[in-house]
Amino acid sequence: MGCKVMLGRISIIFVCIVGHLIVFSSSSFAQSALLFTSKSSSIETNAYCRLDAHIPHAEPVGGSSADQIKFIDEFNRRWSSKLTATESDYLGMIRSGIDCLDASNVVIYDLSFEMRTPVGSAIMSISFGVHRFFGGAHGYRFTQFEVFDQIEGVFYPTLSYFIDDQNLGRLKDLLEEKLVAENADFDPKFGWNSWKAQINSTTEIANFYFDQNGLKLYFNQYEIAPYSAGPQVVSIGYSELRSKSFLRSSGPALKLPQP
Repeated sequence: MGCKVMLGRISIIFVCIVGHLIVFSSSSFAQSALLFTSKSSSIETNAYCRLDAHIPHAEPVGGSSADQIKFIDEFNRRWSSKLTATESDYLGMIRSGIDCLDASNVVIYDLSFEMRTPVGSAIMSISFGVHRFFGGAHGYRFTQFEVFDQIEGVFYPTLSYFIDDQNLGRLKDLLEEKLVAENADFDPKFGWNSWKAQINSTTEIANFYFDQNGLKLYFNQYEIAPYSAGPQVVSIGYSELRSKSFLRSSGPALKLPQP
């Protein structure tokens, strides 16, 4: 399926691509399967200005319960809104007067996703990444993670669902220790103090995911380190999370893989 719309000098092409990514069965979803496919969207003016986007799309296979339909609707709504925002941002750059006639006026966006699901766990993580390049020395990539329960169909937007507020302060201290120990280039004075102040005031950590080895806390370029240091990822294994009593004793934390 495909369509083409003309917007001034901008040619917008939407293409849907279906590909099997993950299929799982769920007792909560009446033993039906949930199929994740991929949808793609492309917007291009010429070789110097373009957007390539790929987002996940969920649909039921077989029967579907009310809980499953609600979850699928919310899942697709979230990702459609990300795509809409990215397209709007891109078109806004073009309308602002960028001619896209040569390499000095470049707007290249790449929106993509990756699913990360620990084996034997109901907790699924999806990374949402946007690469922006406006010309100059280098582009910039922003990555955000979504964490949800693939059985219950519940989203967990912050780490507080897994770690209570009383342990969040201890986790931040461990985070700084690991950043300094694992990265010789890490400078606690570069953005860290302002980031820590922000986190202390909100008591939330929202960019994280779980993989087969444990919890990953993710920081984009420029967030707490210079561009040359790249994104910063802090790993805390399941054994350490449990031995230091970080995890909640109830709720979704009980569904994480055992070490």
